[in-house]
Amino acid sequence: MVNLTELTDWMNNYLGHNNFLDDQALNGLQVEASDEIKTIALATDASISVFEKAKADLMITHHGLYWTRISPVIAGEMANRVRYLMDHKMSLYASHLPLDAHSEVGNNAELIRALGLIPKSIEGSVSFTTNFKGNFDELLQRAAKLEEPTFVGQFGPEDLNEITVCTGMGTNLLFSVKPNTTFITGEFNHHGYHYALENHINVIALGHYFTETYGVKAIGKKLEENFGVKTEFIDLPTGI
Repeated sequence: MVNLTELTDWMNNYLGHNNFLDDQALNGLQVEASDEIKTIALATDASISVFEKAKADLMITHHGLYWTRISPVIAGEMANRVRYLMDHKMSLYASHLPLDAHSEVGNNAELIRALGLIPKSIEGSVSFTTNFKGNFDELLQRAAKLEEPTFVGQFGPEDLNEITVCTGMGTNLLFSVKPNTTFITGEFNHHGYHYALENHINVIALGHYFTETYGVKAIGKKLEENFGVKTEFIDLPTGI
């Protein structure tokens, strides 16, 4: 058993939340419903469906309840979610960009490792680069073993070297990717298509949800090692 404040203070520091004050998400503890933590549930998205499957004192998600454009008023669906958490004494903690950018347990770094490669961070960005000595089909086969791609665009070179990875909705990061390289993301949006085509950037999209399951799983393992608490990942794919 560990105290909630001790646990959340450790995560805030370890994930570097103070370095992401301009994040559109509210990072850290979002709902306090219990003081002592014996079990932790992990999930990509905070929702009633996820909460109902979680039997835990603390829920940790990548996408939490509170964002800059979300009203702070607890009404409607927000009231239903908060009420469920409070009634079931389940606190909620969320980490958005910090859990994308972290070099040890972040979504990007962990996805690169899952591909059998070594992550290299980009200064001032949540995205990561890596090097791959092989051709596009070989990389695509590695990616497809993890998850069926939602989009594949072979717009660039056949023989690869530098790869940029940005999980989730990463299309906006495409515009800082070097021409004649390769970009792996989660959800590839329409507005990036012609830019990738004209700049000869290969694109592989593996799904927003799937690419952002890695971080919460990794932080869960870290908490098990450091605090001896039991964690469980709640898998509820959105298909997006």
